[in-house]
Formats: sequence, C-alpha cells, structure tokens
Amino acid sequence: MSKASSASIVRTNLSNGHTRPKAPQVSLNEYGHLKVANLLVLFNCSHSTFYNRKAKGLYPKEDLRVGGSPVWLTSTVREYLERR
Repeated sequence: MSKASSASIVRTNLSNGHTRPKAPQVSLNEYGHLKVANLLVLFNCSHSTFYNRKAKGLYPKEDLRVGGSPVWLTSTVREYLERR
C-alpha cells in the first residue's frame, strides 16, 4: 500500500486497542444508534475513562449489542446528557 492510500484510511481503533473518538453522524434529536467512539466525543472523555465510569454505573448501560459491540440509542444518550 502506498503512503497516499494508507493515509486516507480512517481507523476507529488505535494500535493499543482503544477506540478513537468520532463525532456522531446523527443528531441526538433524531432516532439513531451511537457507538463508543461517538460517546467519547459527547462525554468528552478517553476510552479508559469511559469504561471505568461505565463499570461504576456513571454512564448509561448500552441498549443493545451489534456484532458484540455495545450500542446506545440516541434517546438514551440525550436523556443522560439532559440529567447531567
């Protein structure tokens, strides 16, 4: 793979297995699904901090799992952010 083509690849996971933050493509006022990468941006935290706080019950539990990955509905995240 050439340098030019490898630079255009966007990876959601870093080499250490942590998720890279990624802005949501859907508004929280619309129906949709959000992944961990989206929540890192919305909650303004790192991968490690997110999972530590989630384990302590400080963040909402995922609504479902898709391919083994946790997914939250936009309504769940919107309600959490409004209560904060």
